[in-house]
Amino acid sequence: MPTRAGKVETFESGKSSRVVMLGYREDGSRRRVRVTEATPEAVEAEISRLRAEQRAGTLTDQALERRTVKEHLETWLEERKGTVGYKAWRRNHYAVHKQLIPQLGRYSVAELSTRPALVRAAYRRLLAGGLAPLTVRRAHDALRLAMKQALDDRIITELVTSRVRVTSTPRHPTWALSAEEANRLLAGESPYRPLWLTLLYTGLRLGELLALRPSDITQRADGRADVEVRRTLDTDESGATLFKEFPKTNAGRRTITVPAGLAAVLAECQARGTATLFATKRGTPFTPSNVNHYLHRDAEAATPPLVWPDRSLHPHILRHTFASALLAENRPLPEVAYLLGHASPDISLRVYAHFVRSDTSAAADALEARYGPSPEPPKATQNGVETGVTPQTTPHPPATDKKIGPAE
Repeated sequence: MPTRAGKVETFESGKSSRVVMLGYREDGSRRRVRVTEATPEAVEAEISRLRAEQRAGTLTDQALERRTVKEHLETWLEERKGTVGYKAWRRNHYAVHKQLIPQLGRYSVAELSTRPALVRAAYRRLLAGGLAPLTVRRAHDALRLAMKQALDDRIITELVTSRVRVTSTPRHPTWALSAEEANRLLAGESPYRPLWLTLLYTGLRLGELLALRPSDITQRADGRADVEVRRTLDTDESGATLFKEFPKTNAGRRTITVPAGLAAVLAECQARGTATLFATKRGTPFTPSNVNHYLHRDAEAATPPLVWPDRSLHPHILRHTFASALLAENRPLPEVAYLLGHASPDISLRVYAHFVRSDTSAAADALEARYGPSPEPPKATQNGVETGVTPQTTPHPPATDKKIGPAE
């Protein structure tokens, strides 16, 4: 996050920036400009120059729109740092410096906003250079967010990325453990069994699971327990573990009720007195790589081993298993979306639609109840007596190449 020194923001990279109002644009909107330079002094000097041009009447919108895409992307990255998870920011950083700046950095933001062909050509060059469509898609997502910021700042008046189509990437259907496979994973005496139980009964994201604290579990009088999801685990630039006091999305804040069996297991974890609900023998929080390693080890130790030649098992598969089990039991989609922490049921449907039962018998029964049973086909008759044979329609005569002549 930038640190503020007066009205000037100083970023971790050393660059300084300030937003200033310079009158009004030709369309009557306020002229809000961000000035970014190497030092705070250089920022103030540039602002003084722009204000001098404003007083002289020589400042135009065209003069202000000379910021390059490279400058805008670098400023956008600095402002974005700390507002999203570090892994997401690193993906944006990689896309900006490895794909977007080399391809589009020399153009002005104003020019790029009116020439979507430049963006299309850049994506074609990236694909021709051997990049995967998913990598180009991520670069496009970063450019879309950065240009949206320019639109909000009124640097541009049109979002160029809305006029560019990106090669779609095939989405491999998510898969889940069957009930028999899940029971095999839980059958052993592994010390990490509470982790797998919690994932299978709550569908938490791995970061949400590892960020749980003993105070997040409320034991109920009926033997069940309520699990409150309020934070997530992340890593910083150095790779150190940190806790973010908000989940992945606003919808991620939720309360999940678990059955009595899991409630008893969680009560044992609470009694250990560690800072996090799940901790190592030394009392330190688990890391995602730890959990992934232990899951593979327990899966291979199952009887028979849970190993697939074409699939990779990871903790998120247990989240998919949780969702597929609810959908198999015909639980309402809004309920499933809430438990998963999805902002909309549409997200749940897009990811898990193939888990929804495809049995259409209920639909057939409903239609029959509405319209009545299907009528019997008519019986053929001969001299007024039913033959019991369904009449056949006369087939069309075979087509010929003979042209139809004039009527005689």
